[in-house]
Amino acid sequence: MTWQPRLKIIGLTISCIILVAGLVVSLTAVRKPQRALPVAASYSGGAILSVSSPTSSVYTNQEFSLTVNLNTQTHKVTAAAVYLTFPSANLEVKSATIAAFLPTPLIPPQIVPGSVSFTLGSGSTPKSGTGPLVILTFKALRSQSAPVLVDFNPQTQVAGIDPTGKPISESILDAKTGATVTIKDYLPGDLNHDGKVDIFDYNPLVADFGKTGTPGFVPADIDKNGKIDIFDYNILVANFGKIQ
Repeated sequence: MTWQPRLKIIGLTISCIILVAGLVVSLTAVRKPQRALPVAASYSGGAILSVSSPTSSVYTNQEFSLTVNLNTQTHKVTAAAVYLTFPSANLEVKSATIAAFLPTPLIPPQIVPGSVSFTLGSGSTPKSGTGPLVILTFKALRSQSAPVLVDFNPQTQVAGIDPTGKPISESILDAKTGATVTIKDYLPGDLNHDGKVDIFDYNPLVADFGKTGTPGFVPADIDKNGKIDIFDYNILVANFGKIQ
């Protein structure tokens, strides 16, 4: 064999080795995990997030609103990624309305059982001061003896800039406060849900008397057995005059 064919074989072998080495390096780079944005446990003097609590108790099947608020304190905020959790057996989010403080929806509200999340931006001008981010409409599903907590998930972050206008490379969230909701059942026999059992509850029971359906299909099905009968009337009479 002459030297020329041998040189071609050697050159081809070296090229294959280089190609394989390149593939190994590329695969290693692809598999390397991405580093998450550093999140400070508490950024002193940074932003504060809070959820307004209802002024009074709510009742099963009642809808009510909670507002997520942002206080930027000494900083200017460019965006907020908010994650809220709550017990899905007790509460359901019916809607989420973006307020004016951070008006740009980078990720619109995502509603699933037990949580709601959204990411909002300030637009072209960073915001300072205090204002509402989102108004959440909840429905109370089930009562319990202890208050129900609507709280921020640890993923919640706030982005901002320093006094020179330079972006800060970590979350500037200083503190976050959730809300507590006390859910009660209506008085048995309070069919119009006005907090008392009186003649105005008697009227809808008479109007629905004899009807059948799924358990609890109308308020007059007080014992929730799927029919309006003398046993519902009996409960109303027993509670007549009571005030919640």
